Parts: sequence; structure tokens; C-alpha cells
Amino acid sequence: MGVGLRRSEVRVCQTCGSQFPVGKQEKHHKANRYCSRRCRQLDQPVLCKRLSPGQAGYLAGLLDGEGSIIALKRADGTVKSYRMHIANTHRGVLDWCVQVTGIGTIHHQTTPKYSLDPKRPAAHLMYKPCFSWAVYGVKAASVLRRILPYLHIKRDRAVVALEAMRP
Repeated sequence: MGVGLRRSEVRVCQTCGSQFPVGKQEKHHKANRYCSRRCRQLDQPVLCKRLSPGQAGYLAGLLDGEGSIIALKRADGTVKSYRMHIANTHRGVLDWCVQVTGIGTIHHQTTPKYSLDPKRPAAHLMYKPCFSWAVYGVKAASVLRRILPYLHIKRDRAVVALEAMRP
């Protein structure tokens, strides 16, 4: 064996149990414990907190009434991941979502619509400012698992998303 040559090893992923090669000539570094970024994220403790039945029911009602579950696609049309999204004009509701789940980000949607009515001032907004709470990928799956028994309208979409995000 030459001085500069190293053999690759085979490791077992700590999350899914599949084997993957590691070493100098392989795509995975020798210190890796996971076969993919997705498995590493699944093993991280940054998932949805435990929810009481009241919290889970309220969050499911928000998702059913004000939210969406969206497939994020690659350029070739295959589904890459999912996003769970709830929009509301009252930021306090979305702050509560972040507080009880422990995950997600709140965005201010900046799409003001101005009135074209000549009787109103030019800068008069027709709509209230809107905020949105978004959770992506395995974090969204962890929230969906907690609220699935309470979902009614978006239950089928949640089941499809959970099946697709299974490792």
C-alpha cells in the first residue's frame, strides 16, 4: 500500500441503519455518522415540542383554516421537501405557534395594495399587514405528526407529506 493511498471504510447510519462508504476518495468524510443531511436532521433534537390536546387542536384548526401544506419541487419536478405555512394578520397568533412548537420562523409579507379610489389618499392601504409562520422539511413533519389526529380539511395532504418525508 502506498504512502498517500487510504482505504475507504463502510459505516452504518445512526438514523436509518443503511451502510455508506467513508474515506478520502468517497463523498462522505471519515467522521460522518449519517448517510445524508436528512438523516442528520432527523437525529437532531430540534423538533416540535410536546403539545397538549388543546394546543394541538388549536394549531390544527389554524392550519385547516389559515394554512397550507406545500410540496417544494426541484427543477426536474420531483418533490424535494414540504413546507407548512400559516398566514394571519395578527402576529400574536403566530408568535404563539412558535412558542408552543419551539420551531419555525415568522415572516412579514410585504405586498401592500393601494386604493385606486380618488376619494382616498394615495397612500391608503386596502389590506392589513400580513404575517406568516413557516416550517420546512423534517420540522414540518414533526409538527404534522403531533396535530394529525385533529386535522380535518388538510388531513389527506398531511398524510401525503408525512409519507413522502419518511426516511
